[in-house]
Amino acid sequence: MIYQTGTIATTAGQTKIKGTGTRWKDNLAGISEGCPISYLINNVVYMNTVLSVNSDTEINLTYPVPIAATAAKYQIATFVLDSMSDGVRKMLANQQYIQYFLRNMDAWLTQDGIVEVKTPTGETVRLESLVELKKQMDNKLDKTGGTITKNSDALNLRNISENQALFLSFQKMDGKRRGYIGAPNDKDRLAFVNDIAGTALVLTEDGKLTWQGRDLAALNRVTGEARAAASWFAGQSGGGATFIKICTIGVGDASSQAQRYQIFVTNTSSSGYSSSGAGSENEQHFGIINLTIGNGQKPEKNILGSYFCTGHFDIGSTTIAPVLIKQVNAYKAEIWLRAGNYTNYTCLANTQGDIEISQHVTDATLVPVNNGVQSAYYIANVKMLATADNRGWVESRDTIKVTGSGDYPRMNLIRADGSYISLETAPKTFPNTFNIIHREANNTNIAVIGVPNKSGTLMQVGDFGWGGKGEGVAWNWTTASVTEHFRANASTIWRTEAANDWTFRYCPNLMFKTGDTFANIGVDIYTGIVKASAGITANTTTYKTNLLYGTANTTKDANGNLKAASPIIKVYSDHVELNDESEGVELEKLGTGRYKLKGTLGMNSDASWGGIHGGLVVPNGINNLPLVWADFDVLPDGDIIIETRYRKHTLHPRLEAQRLMTYPEFLDENDVEREDYDYCDIPNGHWIDVRVNMPSDSIYNQKLAEAERLAKIEAERVAKEEAEKAAREEAERLEEESKQEQASKLEGE
Repeated sequence: MIYQTGTIATTAGQTKIKGTGTRWKDNLAGISEGCPISYLINNVVYMNTVLSVNSDTEINLTYPVPIAATAAKYQIATFVLDSMSDGVRKMLANQQYIQYFLRNMDAWLTQDGIVEVKTPTGETVRLESLVELKKQMDNKLDKTGGTITKNSDALNLRNISENQALFLSFQKMDGKRRGYIGAPNDKDRLAFVNDIAGTALVLTEDGKLTWQGRDLAALNRVTGEARAAASWFAGQSGGGATFIKICTIGVGDASSQAQRYQIFVTNTSSSGYSSSGAGSENEQHFGIINLTIGNGQKPEKNILGSYFCTGHFDIGSTTIAPVLIKQVNAYKAEIWLRAGNYTNYTCLANTQGDIEISQHVTDATLVPVNNGVQSAYYIANVKMLATADNRGWVESRDTIKVTGSGDYPRMNLIRADGSYISLETAPKTFPNTFNIIHREANNTNIAVIGVPNKSGTLMQVGDFGWGGKGEGVAWNWTTASVTEHFRANASTIWRTEAANDWTFRYCPNLMFKTGDTFANIGVDIYTGIVKASAGITANTTTYKTNLLYGTANTTKDANGNLKAASPIIKVYSDHVELNDESEGVELEKLGTGRYKLKGTLGMNSDASWGGIHGGLVVPNGINNLPLVWADFDVLPDGDIIIETRYRKHTLHPRLEAQRLMTYPEFLDENDVEREDYDYCDIPNGHWIDVRVNMPSDSIYNQKLAEAERLAKIEAERVAKEEAEKAAREEAERLEEESKQEQASKLEGE
């Protein structure tokens, strides 16, 4: 067996070695005199034998150590496994461990307090003795329940830090708290709280007993027939009645000054009570009357009040108000509420003032009276509350009114994340009437749209084609229709799908007017060519059109002259350059000065290019003299053979020498000037312009046909979408009209 736990330190020339983290005296290790030992120092292994084991951390070796070292690795071969010596060693080690265990158990079972136990590895552990554990468990309450038998402070809860809540809570099986008893916050108050019901009875630090935050000692003082009632029935009107008396407030002297009242009243509509009549479908309403007894400075009108309701019988009257105050004197008054046939009121008061309720009273017809302290008058401040239906749509009678305290009253539409849209007015002297503002939850602006402070109609995206896809998607305006469009319509972006004299088919057009004149610009979607039209709006005989020349419909020929181009091929000595319409034409060089253009239908007969026998432009050189003769031949399949020949001029010898040096193509293989009309290649850096006809299936014509096909498909798709949209909008309009008609019928019933 090998023992190599820990590390060793050596001293050069000494036989003694020191161990760190070693247990050399342990019987289980079996290290004894004569055991071989090897140690690694500076990557060299040294061999030695054990002379004696002095302690767990010190050994004497047979031979001195040649080199000093610290934290060196080592190995000691102790014994042969399963040998006689191995068995004896293990028996002795086990006996020693049993003695350790018995001594430790004796100390743990018999001693009091904390005992120290030494493990076989030599470590010391501090444990609470069995006697100490028993002391700690005595008089403890079992988690499963039990009884505390003790006088005085049987159970104490104590804060571990200042200004913290402290309470005993009660939980359901799922851990949800039912409620608690104790201090709910850092104040010196005690509460009994029901979390499920959301109620609380509290003994406050100032000696009050409150229920749901209300002082129980200051509950409403109610006198009269229903003294202990939380609500009362104020009576029912008969035919032709105008008011019902609901209560009397105040005691008649200055002690009632500043007393406040809030009276909740239902039902404030007169819908009757028949379950089979039309009235059963009418809405039921409620109202809240807020009253304050004044300080007597205006004794004939000393009751201050306001009335808020969702609806009230005859609330739209301009002569009669819903609430009438009939003063007994300056500090006592009867409160009467407007009523219609079969109206009845149930009331609930919230007040700390003196109130005498009226039950089963008869109604009366009253009008305001100016009679000093016994005057009768209406509450002038009457507000009708806006409500929402079951879809969340806000409903109000006729008008929603927002009155600001300054020049910027607003209405906000707020999202769940706090961002919102604000409709905000501007001061009347500002250039904008109001602004639509998009804001983050922290009130920073995302976007602001201002509505100008002037008369007119706001444009929408797509009006007159601006910001939209353009008008005329389904229009097939011919020349006459486009002429009428120029004459009668306003400035717009538009298009037509029919051929006409004024613009291109399918192209986007910008028609703009000022005063009595107009102009129109259209851009061909296939070529980018621009056509402009203009005139005096009311006089169609003044209308003119003009096709603008540009790179799409002109070219510079070999001599820099601008010519109509459609289609054009630039023929060089070894390649061709094509424009869009001549795409696909190929060049085959047949020999010196002979070229074949493949994929054409002969020459174009444009007069500006020489007519039917023209179509070629040759390059010029010194003194603007043509460099070559050019001729062509059209083959039966439409391909063209072009031949170029030397064109000799009578020049001054100096110019002639310069010309031949510039154009080596004009010299033969012996560097001698060619004879006039000899075949020669097109000079390097120059080309011949050739205007040709192209077959109907050319690449350009195929692209043109495909673009027109796609444009027609898109036009049909958009027209279909517009028709479907119009049908949906018409269906929605009819449905809304039907709903409004049904609602009107119900209201009429």
